Amino acid sequence: AKVELRELVVIYILFVINTMVSYIGAYRRSAIIALQKRYVISIVHGATRTAMYVMQIVSLIVWPNYYLTLCITLIASLCESIIVFIVSGRIFPIVKRKEKILVPKEEKEDIYKKIGAMAMHKVGGTCVTGTDNLLISWFVGVFKVGLYSNYLLIKTTITTVTQSIFTSIVASMGNLGNADRAHSKNVFYSILYGSNWLFGMCSVCLICLYDNFISIWLGSDYILDSFTVALIVISFYLQGMRQAVLMTRDAFGLFDKDKWKPIAEAFINLAVSIVLGVFIGLPGIILGTIISTLTTCFWVEPYVLFKYGFEDSLKGYYIRYILYTLIWVCGYVLCKLICDIIVYESLIGFVLEAIICFAVTNVLFFACTFKTKEFIFLKNKFIRKNIKEKQSKETPT
Repeated sequence: AKVELRELVVIYILFVINTMVSYIGAYRRSAIIALQKRYVISIVHGATRTAMYVMQIVSLIVWPNYYLTLCITLIASLCESIIVFIVSGRIFPIVKRKEKILVPKEEKEDIYKKIGAMAMHKVGGTCVTGTDNLLISWFVGVFKVGLYSNYLLIKTTITTVTQSIFTSIVASMGNLGNADRAHSKNVFYSILYGSNWLFGMCSVCLICLYDNFISIWLGSDYILDSFTVALIVISFYLQGMRQAVLMTRDAFGLFDKDKWKPIAEAFINLAVSIVLGVFIGLPGIILGTIISTLTTCFWVEPYVLFKYGFEDSLKGYYIRYILYTLIWVCGYVLCKLICDIIVYESLIGFVLEAIICFAVTNVLFFACTFKTKEFIFLKNKFIRKNIKEKQSKETPT
């Protein structure tokens, strides 16, 4: 059906209002997260989103209207913001005080400086992630954008789920860093170990299963070439390996130390993507993102963290990075050799490949790292937590 321009304007305005509503009481939301009570926000978000989906399903059955669906989304976002605002008032009674609280000038200047640095990070990050589809449609065509979007949807979904794990422990890392930077470095290496296991395993599974999943889901006509798929997975792995560093940097409040990095990253990404996009098309644009990451984020972010956060050498970080990567390369080779024996064009074959990739990558990674300090630290942490939970259940009330 043909869509009128005024309808697009109304839809756009509703989306903008929905985004604005989500910022109501944002400072209170941040305070809850800093207090390590993110679960409160998660409960509110889950409840409001569930109610929203139910209402949208009912509305689409009774009166299928897209405007109504958007209005329900807007109402749900407003309710979530209001509930978080009210709950934060109970957690922090001080916010209800009417008297003015004076903030020292030095503190204000530091806050403004860090807010400005965070804004630069957001702008640079948006430029990097938001220009690929535009460049692909310009140099390659809208059809390729559609093919790439299918792969990107899967990659983005996995990234969103995995990143939620790291955002939940930022506040804890910040408190730990302020108390003991030496111990926080050991915790950081354990988080790096965990993040590498997670993103490395997902990367191997993606590169082995991507095409088969797309073929089953949409058909073989929607499969990209192997080189492009490999670049998509490499980009995913590089972004995933940044999470531990970014989380710790944010926890320590070191945004202003590399505030020009995202601008340089965006410029390099755009320049290289345009040049390579002209010559090799879609793979060149993805390769531009990889090159911009390697020339900026790969060394600047760890450098800032270790110089200003841990005040230590980067040697241990890069040794771990290289060793972990080699393990996953070997894991991919093993998985590929085994999966090539299986018949691909079937759902059963896909499930068998998924099981093989999951089993092989986990067995190989833990076989190579079970004696490391990071594995022992996480294992002991897990055991102590289970013991405490068991004791608390056995203690009579």
